Amino acid sequence: MKWKNTLKILSISLALCLVVLTGIGLWGLSRLPSAYQIKNALVPPTVSKAAEENGSTSEDTTAISSGKMALQVLRDDFAKTDRPLSEGCKYLTKASESTFLKDPNNATFRFFITSLYNNHDPLVETAAPVFRYLFRLPGMDTVVPAVLQSTETEQGLFQKAQFYYYLYQAGDHLSRNPEELDEILQKSYNLHSLAKAVSQKTELANDSETQVLCDELEKELNLQEPFDADKAAERMTRFFANKNIDIKALNYDPQYRSKTQIQLSGSKIGVQDTWVAKLFAKDIEEREKRRKKTH
Repeated sequence: MKWKNTLKILSISLALCLVVLTGIGLWGLSRLPSAYQIKNALVPPTVSKAAEENGSTSEDTTAISSGKMALQVLRDDFAKTDRPLSEGCKYLTKASESTFLKDPNNATFRFFITSLYNNHDPLVETAAPVFRYLFRLPGMDTVVPAVLQSTETEQGLFQKAQFYYYLYQAGDHLSRNPEELDEILQKSYNLHSLAKAVSQKTELANDSETQVLCDELEKELNLQEPFDADKAAERMTRFFANKNIDIKALNYDPQYRSKTQIQLSGSKIGVQDTWVAKLFAKDIEEREKRRKKTH
């Protein structure tokens, strides 16, 4: 089915929240993916090397190799409302140890395996807020368990209607509060850029000014405090200049402003202009190449 090609690991959360909002008028209910089909779309490819890198038991390896890694992260991290959107600053000294961005062809694996084994990688932590935000939207507390507990048994139209009713609540909230998503993305962009700077310039890890800035950025994010993107960019640029950090080499753009764009074409949904998606772009490209070779 065409929709499976668009429900990538990165965009799945956005698609979950927006599929009804943007597509209910174009698709009949019977044509929309069931909770079980969405569950399958969330499952990443088999990752057998998890055992080698994390000292996993055979039981852990079996769980991962059977395609449950993303679902475990969804259940134990993204959907848990008692966890803050980011805890990156607490583990900032571990930035130089991060493997998240060192292997772009396996960024998805690095992202999920770090979250699954609670390895506290600050680069992963500062990339995760948008997923945690989306999976905690109104209605998602019903949608997430429905996906996790779904089985291959065909979902009846009544059950599917109930499922999409709660999913619509999430999409409706996004449609009425688009600034919330962009603010989460903008704040986490700054926080992630700081963590990346520390990973490249290790002496910053124990620098008091760095920690203060990180704590301030993370507090604004977690408590959803008032935010001025222009002033934040000035603050970030000034900090990097004082610390002799080349923002071009860091790939930090002080002019970047998050503005998500939703594209609907036939039965495909895409979300553009999210800086987080770019972290996984190479990985997704390679996965798509492998998929085409096998079809």
